[in-house]
Amino acid sequence: MSFLFWLFIFFISLVLLVKSSDWVVKGASQVGSYFRLPPFIIGVILVGLGTSLPELSSSLAAVLQNKGAIVPANIIGSNITNILLIIGLTALLSWGLVLKNKITVLNYSFLLGATAVFMFMASDGIISSVEGIILFLLSLSYLFYNLRQKNPRSLSDKKERKLKAIDIWQLVFGLAGLILGARYTITSLTHLAFSLKIPETVIAVTVLALGTSLPELVVSIKAALTKNIGLGLGNIFGSNVFNLLLVGGLPAMIHPLSLDSMTMRIGLPFLGIATFLFILTSSGVFKKIYPWEGFVYLSLYLLFLGKVSQLF
Repeated sequence: MSFLFWLFIFFISLVLLVKSSDWVVKGASQVGSYFRLPPFIIGVILVGLGTSLPELSSSLAAVLQNKGAIVPANIIGSNITNILLIIGLTALLSWGLVLKNKITVLNYSFLLGATAVFMFMASDGIISSVEGIILFLLSLSYLFYNLRQKNPRSLSDKKERKLKAIDIWQLVFGLAGLILGARYTITSLTHLAFSLKIPETVIAVTVLALGTSLPELVVSIKAALTKNIGLGLGNIFGSNVFNLLLVGGLPAMIHPLSLDSMTMRIGLPFLGIATFLFILTSSGVFKKIYPWEGFVYLSLYLLFLGKVSQLF
């Protein structure tokens, strides 16, 4: 009975996530346009930061419950999922991601740098409170940098922009729905996993990571299907950087975070590979992530799941 109950909650949560993603994409686009932000920056700040809140809330809860090892596993698993599963699936569904919006070198540098710093700090098996403060300060610098980016074309546009109350409410309720949906998706998936006797360490890096990445998944797919590629990619950039710096920094400031052997042995290498692959393919000469590259992404994600689950 308990299994069927949580299975029902799981499907209801998915419906809430899909509907909320509609509101987020519409609301964020209108609000960002009003403040003259390019679609990529809208994705980084409004959507990327907003969809990182499930990781942040679950990580803070884990630390307060003295389960700090869950936090880095969740962060690493979420970022791997964001890149390999979401970008891979989006590239296939949209038959190739064409990067029409310019992604600055500094944005690539932030993603690569945040990943490198996080991996370096985690390489000794623990992220200290001092390192947490450094990560948190870096997240603030990333936020301020993107807030200063304006759309040059829009600055010369004299057409008056009007921001309607419905635009703000769509964004607010959309983000709230994503967070609520992700929370109960995580809870239901966790109960289902325990019912199936899946180890907790595997749950943290797969089930929990997938659950907290569901907002990014539905927003990115919706953005791709509506040809809003800039918002979708900005969502992944912003979410991954905020996961590493903000979600990694705040909990570590409360209590040092430890990494178990599986997270260090499998999670960290896959995080580095996934991030490097994403930067390599999205910054190529043709500014396009091809469908076959999306297939490679998904294949690596299945390999990651197989390694974590010890299937091979």
